[in-house]
Amino acid sequence: GILKAMEERKIDFVDEGLAKAAETRHGMDRIFGYLGSSAMRHINRDFRSIGRVQTPALIAVVEREERIAAYLKQHEATYSIQATSTLRSGSSVFTKLVTLSEVQPGSEQLTSNAAGTHAKTEQQQADAKAAYLEALKLAECQTFEVLPFVVTPVSIEPPLPFTMATLISTANRKLKMSSECVSRTLQELFQAGLVTYPRTDSHRIDPAIVPSIIQEIEHRFGKNSVCVPESTSKSASGKGKKTKSKKVPVGNVEDAHEAIRPTDVSRSGVGTFGLSAECNLLYELILLTTLAAFMVPHEYERISREIRTTSGSGAILSFKLEARRTVALGFQAAFAQKDATGPAKSGDVDDVDETTDSELKQSDDGLFNILKSLTPKTLDISLTDPQVTKSRPNPPPAWTEGTLIEHLKSNGVGRPSTYPSIMKTLLTRQYVHINSKGRLESTAVGRDLAVAVQSAFPSLVDMGFTSQFETKLDYVAKKSGSTSEMVDLVLSAFIVELIRMVQSATISQQRMVASRATELQVRAAHPSKTDAEVAVEVAARIAIRSQPSISDLENQTSAVTDFDELRRRVDVFLRREFPVVGLAALIPENRLRQIERTFYAIESSSNSFILIT
Repeated sequence: GILKAMEERKIDFVDEGLAKAAETRHGMDRIFGYLGSSAMRHINRDFRSIGRVQTPALIAVVEREERIAAYLKQHEATYSIQATSTLRSGSSVFTKLVTLSEVQPGSEQLTSNAAGTHAKTEQQQADAKAAYLEALKLAECQTFEVLPFVVTPVSIEPPLPFTMATLISTANRKLKMSSECVSRTLQELFQAGLVTYPRTDSHRIDPAIVPSIIQEIEHRFGKNSVCVPESTSKSASGKGKKTKSKKVPVGNVEDAHEAIRPTDVSRSGVGTFGLSAECNLLYELILLTTLAAFMVPHEYERISREIRTTSGSGAILSFKLEARRTVALGFQAAFAQKDATGPAKSGDVDDVDETTDSELKQSDDGLFNILKSLTPKTLDISLTDPQVTKSRPNPPPAWTEGTLIEHLKSNGVGRPSTYPSIMKTLLTRQYVHINSKGRLESTAVGRDLAVAVQSAFPSLVDMGFTSQFETKLDYVAKKSGSTSEMVDLVLSAFIVELIRMVQSATISQQRMVASRATELQVRAAHPSKTDAEVAVEVAARIAIRSQPSISDLENQTSAVTDFDELRRRVDVFLRREFPVVGLAALIPENRLRQIERTFYAIESSSNSFILIT
């Protein structure tokens, strides 16, 4: 195949637009990384680097942690009554833990409350819960009333074929592989000729390969399992059912390569190639997902039946018994075959737009049929082992490597080839670490960097700013004809925007330093003044002073054509004009408690706009 491609190669085959867009993106990353990092090191030497995609990713981690903290602060823990229900039907016995809710309270309310919120110590809370359960008299529940059942049909669409981002996310969740491990393993599979080019952002499958996929599905699962999306049905010889294409996630998609798939779907493993166990696991995941994408949906029915009873205290209690019955296994038949693609542990990671094998194990036709036919006469149920349980608030989950990459992808930030290196940089430079649950947590240095870069250069690391230039590069990639002028225009606009931000941030920094220095001076001279009086005095002094006078960085760099010279001039400008202050000076008051740093004295410099008089 390679020799044939070399023989038939044509210079015109090269997509000039895609090539230029890739070169421009590399240039932007270099400009952003070198110049931006130089600016940040003037704030704090511990900040080793920032990046066009790396820093928005770090900020996303920090912002998610802040969102979780705010959620936990606003939502208190809740308390509920749980008991073990035992349902008997003939020789069958079904035991399940249920949550009881009070439809109407009884005399137990006079004794205590389930939460025990008035108790402060753990022993007092335990005593309050025991008193409540004793007053509830749950053991005296003798009569149970069964309400009409509700059956809800559910249909789960098959997954899309893998892109680089979705494969990293899924392998992270199901196989516990890091992004770096997935990238390395994919490269081994690609070099062995077992999968297609992995650095892709497209869900598209080559129509020429669809017939072989359908043939493999029919061989493994039968003809009724085939379901061809509309986008490829014309190339599938009319076999199988046809459905509308699943909605593809929105984002900046180059679509330069098809989705990640096996080069031969009839090959079930890679054992004969002498590759690692990780390669085999990842290959099976790719193979089964490729097959599942062309299979019918997974369908099941969920039944729910409410049961009420009256406790010895007169409280009317209600609980629900639920079960599910598989109607059509559909694409889940592919995943049910392999333990290697089994589910993540419950609660570990988000499951997005797919069912897992754990849900399949919950299918119970026996319990489903019993609940459907249950009548007051046939109802034989009891409640035992009551307890009051504390349920913690359920905040948005912290990012994992996979979900963070999905987040960046959905916002049009980054490219398939950059995601593993982004995560590696964040981990290597200790801006984040992975906890025991597989979640990303920011470190002290990472939080400091996120705060500082947002305070000094808010626009520079905004996710929208990064996505905006990705969109421009996509336009370059799709534009026909000569693209050199467009590349020059995009790069020039990017550099000008970056230079303006550096200059604007320098002016803002100088103003902030002057304001802070003036505030310290006023407080030292008038210690009895209130905060409001100090603010008025500072504003009055700042108002009569001239605006910061700095050199014109944009003018100094407008004629530069060499990157190293551009970097040198920016660095000289920052050393001369950018005031070096303590990190705490950059942080809003409401965030100072998060970072234990002390504002230290600001040194005066003849070349800096620092007014301490």
